[in-house]
Parts: sequence; C-alpha cells; structure tokens
Amino acid sequence: MSHLRTCTTKITSCNEEILRAAVQMVATDLGYTIGTIRSYAGQEVKCLVGVQIPSNYGSSNNGYGVKIENGQLQVVGDDFGHTYKMEEFTSRVSAAYRSIAYASQLRKQGNQVNVQRKANQYIVVGVKA
Repeated sequence: MSHLRTCTTKITSCNEEILRAAVQMVATDLGYTIGTIRSYAGQEVKCLVGVQIPSNYGSSNNGYGVKIENGQLQVVGDDFGHTYKMEEFTSRVSAAYRSIAYASQLRKQGNQVNVQRKANQYIVVGVKA
C-alpha cells in the first residue's frame, strides 16, 4: 500500500547548505535527478529538496525529499514500487552530510580537503594544513 513515510535521523542542528550539498552528491552518485517529488497518488511532498527516483510503476517524479524539522534531518517520501528503499537513501544522505560537515569544519581551520565516495561510503581525503 502506498503512503508517505518519514525517516528521522540522529543528525541535529542541521545546516541547510550542507544538507543541499549532501543530497546533490547522493543524487549525482546514484544517477537520479533533483526536483519536485510526489507520492504514488500524485500528492506533492513538501521538502527542502527532492530526489526523483523512478518507481517500478513508471512514475518519474516519485522519490524522497529531505527536510529539517526542529533542527533534525528527516527524509520523507513514498517508497511504494521502489527498489531503492528510503532507509538506504536516508543512510547515504546522512553519511554524505556528516562527511561534508566535517570537511567544512576542517576548511574553516585552514585545511585543504575533499569528500569522495568509496564503496558506498563518503570519506574526507587530502587533509593538508
């Protein structure tokens, strides 16, 4: 049965700019498009940024969206008909967010760093003071 769900993460004090970068990184890595998302029933999902993930039923604007609720990162969507489940997406966005936030702090301290994906993980590399 199709319905909207929300996955809440342990990430608090979420930064909108870093979250947008994390979602863009994940979408690019997975080959998906950023855009407005809708539930299986066609209801627009209100979110900060959405990732369109085609379902097995032909809809191209189903997917998952991210939002910040009371400072906490949440993923919302309808995973009916998707082979890429919401929990997997949530885990990947959370990992990308943490890596980008960590790299951002290192850059503020004058370090040169990059965030790269290696075997479904996001890692900070090239730390140079």
